[in-house]
Amino acid sequence: MKIFATAFSIILLLMALDVRADAPVSVPPDEMAYICGSLGNYVQMAIQARQSGIPLETAIAAVKGSMQRNLTMFQPEKLARYQDVVGDLFTRVYASQDASMTTANVEITSACRTYAPTQYSEEDVRNLGACAMKASPYPGYAKVRDTGMSLDDQMKWLKQHIDSMNQYSADQKSQLYSDLSGKMRYVYDHRDMSGDAIYTQKLTACFDDSKRASNAAH
Repeated sequence: MKIFATAFSIILLLMALDVRADAPVSVPPDEMAYICGSLGNYVQMAIQARQSGIPLETAIAAVKGSMQRNLTMFQPEKLARYQDVVGDLFTRVYASQDASMTTANVEITSACRTYAPTQYSEEDVRNLGACAMKASPYPGYAKVRDTGMSLDDQMKWLKQHIDSMNQYSADQKSQLYSDLSGKMRYVYDHRDMSGDAIYTQKLTACFDDSKRASNAAH
């Protein structure tokens, strides 16, 4: 769940893209990452509903109704598929004998696949989670960049922030700074791109690389 949660808010507006009714469904990686990332919240809702003794059918109807009222930015076809994914997740959580979040979160991968079952495998969904985590810092750095803060000042802030993380060793801090500072420089080197655009670019490239590696291994 945490892997996707960092990127949860980044893709929301992208979900309003038009899809022709006569065209085959093709889901880009950033859209799929949003769907999978959002399911952590619905897992919690499903567990609470089950523990409260609410019948499965009633719980599904309630959550679908809430989505219908609140997710008005979604195209109808996408919202319907999203609702089906959440309904499938509720069914899986209710069928589980373990009430823990750890066990329930295992169902996210399987449920998420139902949004685009012929396009994404379970391995793809897991790789998307890793790629979403890697790409998640870019929008935040771009937001600060767009306020007018210089690269040097943001780099100084990053160094101070990492140095304050006492849970990491010196080597870990050095590695983390190297990774994040490189991403920060990329954001400043591409001032013509928004944070969301960079996120989508990096997520897609990461996912494409993982697909190539997986295909080569098989």
